[in-house]
Amino acid sequence: MAQIHEGSLSELHFDDANANNHTARGLDALENSLQRLGLGRSIVVDKDNRIIAGNATAMKAGESGVAQRVVFVETDGNTLVAVRRTDLSIDDAKARELAIADNRVGELNLDWNDEVIDSLIGQGVEVSNYFSQSELDILLATVDANGVEYEPTLDPQQGSRNTVTDDDVQETSDRLSSQFGERSAQDITDVQCPHCGQSFGIDKTSL
Repeated sequence: MAQIHEGSLSELHFDDANANNHTARGLDALENSLQRLGLGRSIVVDKDNRIIAGNATAMKAGESGVAQRVVFVETDGNTLVAVRRTDLSIDDAKARELAIADNRVGELNLDWNDEVIDSLIGQGVEVSNYFSQSELDILLATVDANGVEYEPTLDPQQGSRNTVTDDDVQETSDRLSSQFGERSAQDITDVQCPHCGQSFGIDKTSL
C-alpha cells in the first residue's frame, strides 16, 4: 500500500534542466485554470522531491496562492495515483471545463528547449521513443554538434553551420537564370538570400 504524508510546497525542488521552456500564453492559461477550477492533476517528484513532471503547475499553484501544501504519495511506479475531486461531478460544467483546460493548457504551454533535448540525447535518454527522426531533425536544426545556436549571417564565410562559397552563389544564380530566363520581366521579382545577401529573380507565379 502506498504511503501518504502531507508537506509543504517549499519542500519541492524545481528542475533546472527542464526540457520545456513554457510559454507566456500557456502560463497565463494555467494560472487562470488554477484560479477558476482548482488543482486537477498530480505532479511527479523523485525520491529527493525534485520535480520530474509538473514544474509549471507547482510554480503557479504557489504563486497564485491556490495551494501551499502538498500531499506526497509514495509509490514505485506500479500504483496509479488518482486525484479525487470531492467537489466535482463529471456531469457538471465546471468538471467538463477542467477536462478541456487539462488538455489545452498542455498544448499552449509547450515550448521544447532544443539545447536540453540535444543534451539529453547525449546522455543516452531515449527521446526517440517520443519523437520521430524527422521531428528531431526539425527540433535540433538550429543546434550544431557543439550545442551552439545557428545564427544566419550576410557574410558567406562566417556562418556558424554551413559555409556558402562564391561558387555556390554562382551555381544557384545560373540555375535560376536558366529556369526563369524566358519569363517576362513582370513575372520576376527580386528576393535577397538572408544568409549570403545575394539577390535572385523568382517567378512571382510560383510564390
